[in-house]
Amino acid sequence: MARFLHIADAWYSDHIRRNGIRPTSLRNGIRAVFCVPVVPDHAMTLQWARELRAGGTRSFVAVIFDAPDAGQVQVGRYG
Repeated sequence: MARFLHIADAWYSDHIRRNGIRPTSLRNGIRAVFCVPVVPDHAMTLQWARELRAGGTRSFVAVIFDAPDAGQVQVGRYG
């Protein structure tokens, strides 16, 4: 299983705890959850937090989840 990290605004923490991570609808009709793989190098995670902070988020909540190896994922650039 692959392990991923999703970072969200802390304001949504109760909602995420009750309902899980909800996919975002993109302009092209695809529904996606933005996440990064959990790796020993924390620079990627800090960069993502920096991008969210630029949008006005000040407090964060991190959600770590596992994706089965048989599942399909799409890879793309954030932003």
